[in-house]
Amino acid sequence: MKIAAVGDLFLDAATLTELIPPALPKGVAFAAVQWPLRDLKELQGFNLKVEQGGPDAVPVAPEVLAAVKDADIVFTQFWPVSAQVMAASPKLRVIAVGRSGVENIAVAEATKRGICVLNTVGRNAQAVAEYAIGLMLCEMRNISRGHAALRRGEWRKKFPNDASVPELPGRTLGLVGFGQIGRLMVKKLAGFEMNFLAYDPYAKPEPGVEFVDLPTLMKRSDFVSIHAKLTDETRKLINRELLALMKPTAYLINTARAELVDEAALAETLRQGKIAGAALDVFMHEPPAADDPLLQLDNVTLSPHQAGVTVDAYRTTVKLFLQNIRRLWAGSELPANLVNRETGEKLREFKTAVSAGCDPH
Repeated sequence: MKIAAVGDLFLDAATLTELIPPALPKGVAFAAVQWPLRDLKELQGFNLKVEQGGPDAVPVAPEVLAAVKDADIVFTQFWPVSAQVMAASPKLRVIAVGRSGVENIAVAEATKRGICVLNTVGRNAQAVAEYAIGLMLCEMRNISRGHAALRRGEWRKKFPNDASVPELPGRTLGLVGFGQIGRLMVKKLAGFEMNFLAYDPYAKPEPGVEFVDLPTLMKRSDFVSIHAKLTDETRKLINRELLALMKPTAYLINTARAELVDEAALAETLRQGKIAGAALDVFMHEPPAADDPLLQLDNVTLSPHQAGVTVDAYRTTVKLFLQNIRRLWAGSELPANLVNRETGEKLREFKTAVSAGCDPH
């Protein structure tokens, strides 16, 4: 059996080679290949194309395809596994994605071919939760604006939200999406004596968190932080009508996906001062153009899509991948992170063959 891992600019082939082979059973072949990218700008551009157009929107790198085409298991973080890749990889049985999102995988094609897709839920949950809280504090207290003014030689004391700068105790945080990140935010912000609302049709109840419908959350929250998955149903989930329900003193924070918010409607809402501010780590076009309306506003904090970027997050990604692989050698239960549950029987067959030391083909 062979495992092939595709490195990128955040988690490179050298690191994958350092961390993965020592944890594998004897007799399992391993190959790591680097996805050839010029720089982070190119990677972010590819990621945006994949989010908007699927894995076939990015050309297949021939040298990567050559390394994975005879693999039984492929690990990738950002490299797209398209229908073309699957057609060229007849032995492929498992695609392990080093993120919770699977936008870079042609899941429907994988399901049709009986290929199991495993995601890595929570690998950067700590990083994103911490960053979302940082953005929230930064925007409401004008930290970045004060810093930028001092760098320009200005002693700035006037800001758009002067009449309503809040403190956190007694304020309400509304979480749109209540997975690991949302739960971590509640845990971390509980010490600030906040109240918590959540909207998530699929989440389990949590003590101290009131579950409400989305319009109610938008009306009642002082801060709305977005942590939903991007699907066809959630695209532009936060639309003009929902933004209009927010308090004029409220703030919107998005560290998830830009497509979850109607960006044009948000820019107009901020320009008109209908909400106090926003803090964004994701954009419809990355990097945003110089004339992007969001860049012209004084009531928004912007950062270059870096909420999940920590050394710890990437090493956790590999650790969770290895945990997934070990499940192929032990136990009969299907992993909770099997994205396409329809392939469960195929995964059981593969697990049985691997456990018996047989060639599953």
